[in-house]
Amino acid sequence: MAKHKRKIVKPIYVTKADRVKAKKKNKQPMPKELRYGLIFCGAALALAVILFLVFYRGSDLPVRNGVVQREENWIVTNLADRGKRYYKLGEVEALEGFEARDETSKSDKNETDFWYDPLDPDNQVKSYYITGVKNSPDKMIETVIPFFLGMYGEENISEAHVADVSGRESHYFFAEFESEAESGAQRTQILNMYIPAARNASVLVSVSVNVTEEKPPLSDDALLALAEEIAGTIAFESENAKG
Repeated sequence: MAKHKRKIVKPIYVTKADRVKAKKKNKQPMPKELRYGLIFCGAALALAVILFLVFYRGSDLPVRNGVVQREENWIVTNLADRGKRYYKLGEVEALEGFEARDETSKSDKNETDFWYDPLDPDNQVKSYYITGVKNSPDKMIETVIPFFLGMYGEENISEAHVADVSGRESHYFFAEFESEAESGAQRTQILNMYIPAARNASVLVSVSVNVTEEKPPLSDDALLALAEEIAGTIAFESENAKG
């Protein structure tokens, strides 16, 4: 059998300059419409990320030089599990016949609470108190009632109750106990009510009433009606509020 002679093909050498020239020749410019479209999409994506980060924080109140930016009558509470993030839960105004007391029970000065005293010194109501708390009403009741039972005994603390207050399912309880004052032993009747607020938090309304021989305890219905009237002075923030 005859052998076929293999043809040898010599490689063609292409210089670097020729390769660069060919690459530039084959590279097509990007259409103007496509280039502008990509720029627009990139800008829109960046804006979406910024807006997500803003709203993901839940619109907590700004803090400047360590001070929350707020109005005097705002109910402001730190709702962070860790650190500090302050939210507005509502606004308050004094119930007719009462005036605000310049006092706070808060250790965090960026949180707010409100004490109100009667203008009439003969008013049986000693004072009432409003503040925000970070847990829902049912969780607060589960925590607070055992605390009161431990302090004042089962005979002085009622069971938990639920009522519709301003369209909000609120939890509350009654207590009556004796405490020492400068004038001697003093008996006090209270109602603590936790009203649902934005972000699964609550607003506490606590009413204190003086009890004496001349002024016996208010009925449960009368004390509840007073607490509901006080709750009517609160303008609650909605769930989608920005501030």
